Amino acid sequence: MRFDTLASPVLIAAAALTVCVFTGSGAAKAQGLAVAGSVTPYRLAGPVVRDNLGIYFVRGASAGGPVPMTLGQAVSTGAAKVYDVPNGPPAVENLSNRDLFIQSGDLLTGGLQDQVIASGLIVPPGSGRVPLEVFCVDPFRSTARPGQDSSTFTASGALLPSRMARLSMLGGPAESKPVRYVRQLGVWWGIDGLRAALSDALGQALEPAAGIERDGEGGTNGRARTLLEARRSPSTTGLPLALRNEALTRAQEEHGDAFAQSGDLPGDIVGAVFAINGRIEAAEIYESNGLFRAAWPKLLRAYATAAIAAVQQGDQHAFPSIEAAQTFLAGAQPIVLGAPGQGGSDVAAGVAVYSGTLRPDGTLVHRAYLRRFDPAEAANSPEGTVLSILASGEVSGRPLENLSSYENIILRSDAGTWQASIVPALELTRIAMPDRPGSSGVFPGALMAGFLPALFLLIKLAQVICAAIIKRVVPCVRDAVIIAVPYISQVILTGVRWLRSQGRVAAVVIAFILLSAMLAVVQACKRLSASLRHRWDGQVVPAAMHAWAQRPLR
Repeated sequence: MRFDTLASPVLIAAAALTVCVFTGSGAAKAQGLAVAGSVTPYRLAGPVVRDNLGIYFVRGASAGGPVPMTLGQAVSTGAAKVYDVPNGPPAVENLSNRDLFIQSGDLLTGGLQDQVIASGLIVPPGSGRVPLEVFCVDPFRSTARPGQDSSTFTASGALLPSRMARLSMLGGPAESKPVRYVRQLGVWWGIDGLRAALSDALGQALEPAAGIERDGEGGTNGRARTLLEARRSPSTTGLPLALRNEALTRAQEEHGDAFAQSGDLPGDIVGAVFAINGRIEAAEIYESNGLFRAAWPKLLRAYATAAIAAVQQGDQHAFPSIEAAQTFLAGAQPIVLGAPGQGGSDVAAGVAVYSGTLRPDGTLVHRAYLRRFDPAEAANSPEGTVLSILASGEVSGRPLENLSSYENIILRSDAGTWQASIVPALELTRIAMPDRPGSSGVFPGALMAGFLPALFLLIKLAQVICAAIIKRVVPCVRDAVIIAVPYISQVILTGVRWLRSQGRVAAVVIAFILLSAMLAVVQACKRLSASLRHRWDGQVVPAAMHAWAQRPLR
């Protein structure tokens, strides 16, 4: 079976049902997705049906010129590299002499966590490192896989097959940290819903045959496990690897066999509209037949996966007419980043939303259409609840923008209805680590009572040690300090990381105590050196030491 070919006779037969549709209306121009004054004619053919998946092919004029490389093509041939940048977003570098097209929804595997591309873009030749907007699709891993380089990613060759997760990626302004946090939650919950549905349809957990990796319960992963405590799927493998599940691959091939035959795609196909269970879900339209053909294998796999997951969702219905598909495209509204998510007035009247990828000159390379989220479905699933939060801009009556970095959103199901609540970080730590001391967020009083006497004993011990050092090894002090500095720095960094893992109240108390201890040690050393001003086993105190000891005490 080949995913990259399609029977020409099928399309020729479907062409008899062709209807003309026009997109690129005023809404598109408002977002800059079409050249001013232009209207792009498309003709729809189909549907071609396999089980609960129907595909309407979009036929139209194909742009000339060189076809950009897809991310999978470029990374597999070494024409591009994707880097996992410490403390920053991943970055891509185009090393070739051709444009590189990165599609929204492309999955990356590797690094410390697998990622999904949120915003499509064209990367010109010799670009240098260009940052990517991504979201995590691998919340239970934060280390490199065995035998892999943690500093780079590879393209998995797959698209994110969850419409709800893709809507969450587009659900708010990218520069807002609280909104981005909620969008990430939506991606995670959307993937969880997809995996649970696929597990039900396939009769097994969506895990690959090999390469399963799970981190411990603490740290970042412990937090993810707590945020997703009510998840419906037990799977913890990164999504790109999970999509390689053998049972899923066989089911995808059964769908692909219904579409793939000998012969190439006709030269005027530039996109496709996808319907599942009798309802149009999405559409993907490209600038040229060549680019569509390059993207066709991952498109077919992604929407076949979505169709497989939707088998359990209800009875199949008759597939929409071409006129309905035409209405879906023509009525779509642009997603305006910076506005509330899927429920804003800009999309309230439409049945679909779309996002576009443009060249620097403003010409359209790719447009992705998604069926709009229905707020009536919000409470039926956690991903729907997250989309409702993004649409309203509020959670538990509070604006998202007012959420602090110390607050988290927990979703739980109550009799089939999902609800969101705001949980402080201290409470989240208690939930994640209930058996660990100090996890309640309050520094224990008994530990404090025992800590202070121990601190004074440590100060006295430091006085004795300092006296011995001053008396015996003054000539080696400088060398000792030089040697000790890297170790001291490592201790300080470790301490800082530990403090950050504690709650705010505990961290402030501990930091205050440690600072007081440092000052006490310094003061004790000064007093000790002063007491040794004129005594050193009958010898004269070195001049430099004597001068320092003569400094007034504070």
